[in-house]
Amino acid sequence: AFHRRALAVPIHFKILGIGVIVAAIFGAAVLLVVSTHVRSTLEEGIEEQSGMLAGWLAARVERNLVTGDILGVHDILNDTFKRFPHIAYLIVEDRSGHTIGRTDETLSLQPPEPAPASHAMDGIPRRSIKAGARRIYESTDLVLNGDAGRVRVGLDNQSVSAIVGSI
Repeated sequence: AFHRRALAVPIHFKILGIGVIVAAIFGAAVLLVVSTHVRSTLEEGIEEQSGMLAGWLAARVERNLVTGDILGVHDILNDTFKRFPHIAYLIVEDRSGHTIGRTDETLSLQPPEPAPASHAMDGIPRRSIKAGARRIYESTDLVLNGDAGRVRVGLDNQSVSAIVGSI
């Protein structure tokens, strides 16, 4: 019975059906490739931005760290945190690795411990950290070559997920 009904369908409907199926498969493949490429490109940009932000922040807190102005460090961190919406955390550490200031108190995310190293000012300048459904791109920059401390900046990839989701 099914075989007879399939044969009874006019050929132009069969060709149209095949065309629709091929177009849907091709469209899905293109969408997958484009969204993968866009995600990869945007995440590379966030990783690069975390490095630039770490260097910029290290230069901004340098004077405050040298003079011991901890309140000034906190002001700079809070101001920076407000200006960049995808910051997960900002951390400033002194030269022995003790945290002087951080801006993630209101977030549920706890910044990861610094990468293990033989000296408190050594470490990995950039790394990617999986935090639940989020990915954090962390960059570290030294303040006065580590003599005054270091800055850790973690940027969130949630904006990337929103952009890719909209595609």
